[in-house]
Amino acid sequence: MHARPVHILVIVLVAALVCGFALPGLTQPAEVLLNKSADFPGGLARGPVAFSHEAHTGYASECTDCHHRFDNGKNVLNPGELMDGTSPAACENCHGGKDPAGGIGLQLAFHRQCLGCHAKTPPAGHAPGPRSCSGCHEVKVK
Repeated sequence: MHARPVHILVIVLVAALVCGFALPGLTQPAEVLLNKSADFPGGLARGPVAFSHEAHTGYASECTDCHHRFDNGKNVLNPGELMDGTSPAACENCHGGKDPAGGIGLQLAFHRQCLGCHAKTPPAGHAPGPRSCSGCHEVKVK
């Protein structure tokens, strides 16, 4: 009869250990610098974009609201693929190179995704996203 609380305690401790070791690996980088000029055929006319995941988390309810991999018009991306550090779902894997997915290169994909969201009415308590170039891009100094 006294074994039940011990079993529950063991289960809780094991769960805590698993989470303690697994969860740190399930995080995206705090900031991603979008500046790979090779991925932009026309070059970077504007400066790079420092994208902060933290600043954007309140705007999307799921990772797949922004990240995607489409198959027959359906987003089939498993969010776990984004968090394991070896993501085949990186934007440039489909939208980079000379023959991008759907004919949508990386620059157009970013602009559609970012500006499409920035043009929407933000959730309550959030400011709208910038809509001008310099709102996201670092200004290049000549």
